Amino acid sequence: MSQFVLLEDKDHEYYAGKNYIYQGEYFPALCRKEQAKIYSSRKRAENAAEAVGNRTGVTFRVIELT
Repeated sequence: MSQFVLLEDKDHEYYAGKNYIYQGEYFPALCRKEQAKIYSSRKRAENAAEAVGNRTGVTFRVIELT
């Protein structure tokens, strides 16, 4: 069964599955690969990447774990 994570394009860090607010703006919580939120399907990961991107303005790529 495949597993997927979200990789942030700019800093090459992974999405931890949470967001935080600083001075009224939303930011994604980023982490190392070992701590990244794992998605069970590519579609779930793509939907999450779009939702996080819309809220925070940060672009993510979906990466399959091997």
